[in-house]
Amino acid sequence: MNTLSAFCVPALLGFLTLAALLKDIPIRHKGLFLLSASLPTGFGICSLVLFASLLLNPLQVRPLSIAISLGLIFLLLFRWDLFRSKGLQTAGSAFFLTRQKLRAINPASFFKGALAFAGFVLFLYTVFTIVQFYFLSVSTNVLGGWDARYFWMLKAKFMFRSPPDWQLMFSHKLPWSNQDYPLLWPGTLAWGWHWLGQETPIWGPFASLGFYVPCALIVVWYLAEHLSASVGWLAGSFVLVLLPPLFWAIHQYADVPLTFFITACGLTLVTALRLKAPRLFMISGLMGGLAAWTKNEGVLFIVWIFLLLGAILIRQHGKNLSASLRTLKMFALGTSLPLLAVAILKYLSRNAG
Repeated sequence: MNTLSAFCVPALLGFLTLAALLKDIPIRHKGLFLLSASLPTGFGICSLVLFASLLLNPLQVRPLSIAISLGLIFLLLFRWDLFRSKGLQTAGSAFFLTRQKLRAINPASFFKGALAFAGFVLFLYTVFTIVQFYFLSVSTNVLGGWDARYFWMLKAKFMFRSPPDWQLMFSHKLPWSNQDYPLLWPGTLAWGWHWLGQETPIWGPFASLGFYVPCALIVVWYLAEHLSASVGWLAGSFVLVLLPPLFWAIHQYADVPLTFFITACGLTLVTALRLKAPRLFMISGLMGGLAAWTKNEGVLFIVWIFLLLGAILIRQHGKNLSASLRTLKMFALGTSLPLLAVAILKYLSRNAG
C-alpha cells in the first residue's frame, strides 16, 4: 500500500466521526473545521485502534488494526445519514459568493470579500513556502530529534517489530524512555507502518506535517467563525511561520499533536459554550481526551479543563446543577475512550518489570 492510502483512512475516519457529531449543529464554516480536524482526529482514533488490537491479540495486530479501522469507516458510512444534513451540504458556502450574495453586492461586502480572498492567497503561499522548507529540513534528519528517536519512535518500533513483546516498552530497564507516557504519536507511527507493511522512514515526517498544518487551520476556522475570514487567514499564516512549532514538527516531537488537540479542545469548547450545542461539547471532550492520550501534560490539561468548565457552568446555571451536569456529561463522554486507554496504559506501565 502506498503512503497516500495511509493518509486517506485516518482522514476519512476522522471526517466521518466529526461530521456525525456535527450534524445539524449551526456552526459557520463547518467545512473548514472538518478540513482542519479530520486528519489529526483520525490519527488519534487509529492509534487507539492499534492499542486495542495490541491488547486483544498482539499476534494478529496488523490484520486486526486494519480490519477495525476499515470496519469503523463502513459503520459510520451506513450508520449516519450524513449527506442529508443541510449544514454539511452548505459547509463551505460562506467562503464563496452565492447567487443571492451577488444580487446584494455592495462596495463594503466587495471590500470584505477582497480582503478574505487576499488573506486566503497569502495563506496558500505561506503553506507552499513552509512545506518546501519543511521537507528540505526533514531530509537532513528524517528520523527526527532526540525525543522522536529515543522516546516515541522506540515505542513505535516495539509495536511494529515485535507486537507480542510490545509491553517491554514499559520496562524500567530502558532509561530515559518515558515509559508511562501515552501512545498517540508512537501509535500513529506504528499504525501507519502496519498499514504500509513496512517501517518506512518517510511516514514520520508526513504524519508530523499532518498535525502541523491543521494547527494553523483550526485557528483560521475559529477566527472566521467568530470574527471574519480575512482575520482567520492572516492569523493562520502567522501561526505557520512561528519557529517553535515548526522546529518541533521538523523534529517529529509529540508536542505538535499535543498543541493541536489542546488548541482544538479550547476553541471548540468556547464555541460550544456560545452556541450551547451538546454534541459540540462532546467534540471538545474528544479533543481534550486525545491530548491526554498524547502526553502526560495532556493529562494535566484535561484535569484543568474539567475544573474550568465546571466553574463556568456553575456561574452560568447557578443552582440548576442538573443543567451543569448534563453539559459535563457530554464533555466527559467525549473524553471517555482516550482516558480509558490512558488508564490502561498507566496500569500496565506501573506493573511492568
